[in-house]
Amino acid sequence: MRIKLTGEGAAMPESARRAARILLPIIAVAMIAAAVLLIWPELNAEMNFERARNAVTGEGAPDMGAAMDLNPDTVAWLSVEGTPIDHPIVQPPGNRHRDWYLRHAYDGTASVMGTPYLDARATPGGTIELVYAHNDRTGGLFHSIANADRQKGLDRIGRAIWTTKEGATEFRPLFSIKVDKTYAPIQGFGLDGDEVPSLIDELSEDAVATVSGWEEEASKAGRLLALSTCANGTFGGNQRVICIFSAPGRHEAESGAEEGKPSVTDSGI
Repeated sequence: MRIKLTGEGAAMPESARRAARILLPIIAVAMIAAAVLLIWPELNAEMNFERARNAVTGEGAPDMGAAMDLNPDTVAWLSVEGTPIDHPIVQPPGNRHRDWYLRHAYDGTASVMGTPYLDARATPGGTIELVYAHNDRTGGLFHSIANADRQKGLDRIGRAIWTTKEGATEFRPLFSIKVDKTYAPIQGFGLDGDEVPSLIDELSEDAVATVSGWEEEASKAGRLLALSTCANGTFGGNQRVICIFSAPGRHEAESGAEEGKPSVTDSGI
């Protein structure tokens, strides 16, 4: 007499095998789809930037006319040596919230990754350029800036090339600071170029990492570039890492801010 096995070692019924053949591919596809959805914001943001790079950058300087054709809100192109930063910089127009690009891609579509953007109170080519972008956990956007709160991370950061329709400016890294998002000293948009060295001295009191010889560069500064991002790996939070760069010489451009002490606000990122 044949004994039917019901415990361990029992054969899988044919109906169960048929169900497994159907369900396993479905589960595999669902898992792949979930993984794609998880990283899609980063992929979509990078695809936007790559399309812009292909259209704007060639063997020479970025073509700002081409960039503005892609997005009229484009005010500059930023490249930072030693990092993946090679992005268009936008500035929202007056009819949009000043942090609009915090949640919008370069093509204007909704995006949790956002687009690097210039503070609405600054003027492209002005004395103080304060730029915000997310700390992308995959290593893109301003993740390199977030790592500059340690000396090893700052040491990897080289020159920043800031290109506008008027031309390109080379900024040298000085130091990084780690501060609260309401940090007031960095918001000095009403300063003249000859006041920049004093501002840099004030900011240096909060430095967490410095570049060798930064004091000499700071003494010649007439413009300041500040790149700001979240200090942690998640969006939001109160702490910001800001990398400070300078360019020499007095710059006569209007800052775009009203005279007197500028209002103090939260940084967008």
